[in-house]
Amino acid sequence: MCLLNSTVGSISEKATKFLYPFASQYCFIIVCVLYVLWEESRPDTKKCSFTSYVPYDRDNNGICNRSTKGLFCGFLILVSSIIITVMFLTSKNVNYIVLRSIYCIIFTLSFCASILGLTQVKRMSVSKCNCRTRFIKLFQASGIISVYIYGSCNIIVGALSDDTISLLISCEAVLMMLHASTQYVFIFEVSGKRIDNSNMYVKPGRQIVFFLAFCNVSLWLLDSFILWNHAKSDLQVKFYGNIAWPVIMRLVIPFLVYFRFYSATVLLQAWIISY
Repeated sequence: MCLLNSTVGSISEKATKFLYPFASQYCFIIVCVLYVLWEESRPDTKKCSFTSYVPYDRDNNGICNRSTKGLFCGFLILVSSIIITVMFLTSKNVNYIVLRSIYCIIFTLSFCASILGLTQVKRMSVSKCNCRTRFIKLFQASGIISVYIYGSCNIIVGALSDDTISLLISCEAVLMMLHASTQYVFIFEVSGKRIDNSNMYVKPGRQIVFFLAFCNVSLWLLDSFILWNHAKSDLQVKFYGNIAWPVIMRLVIPFLVYFRFYSATVLLQAWIISY
């Protein structure tokens, strides 16, 4: 009782609901680091680091060369997500229509950007080192499976009702799975390629890479602070029950949030290494 009545106890009580997703992400990151170290230390592994690349005549006009538009648009989305997160954390009345609409907008923009990026990276040459794509395929598999599970659960809930919130839940789930699928293919493609001297000044797809990185950081922010807390009181609880849905949340949401974080990390890595 003394701890709860103190300032430290009050802060601890308020922060407890955010600890589980962040603790889960920390465990996932540690597992990934240990796996990479184990894979690199194997004697039968090819001596090719997953961050290595073949040097070329790099344009040194600036590290943000050919990515300013993606930086500007992505930064706008990130700032908007931060403002929305603060508003939802400080407001007692949660507007689920606004929340679902925000997710739909980000998923739609990311889906269109991934399609556009896939058409642009075809001009890049294939990298000789496939170590990075091997790690990406393994680590993102668990994340995209969690996206499909969470999206399927939301589609089922949204399809059983015809009100506005249910329709937005279904649209958000469909757009989320489309975004995750196209982005997975785009990340796999751009990570396995690199530019050469013929397109070093054009840098095809670099704007898209930077924009998607900011979108994933924004989604990671929203999922960590908003989705984890407010999805518990949504329509899914009424459909799946007070036991099944919290169990699904605790099993799926940490992988989903980690998928956002790892996607942003890989995109930033490709933004530097592939270009």
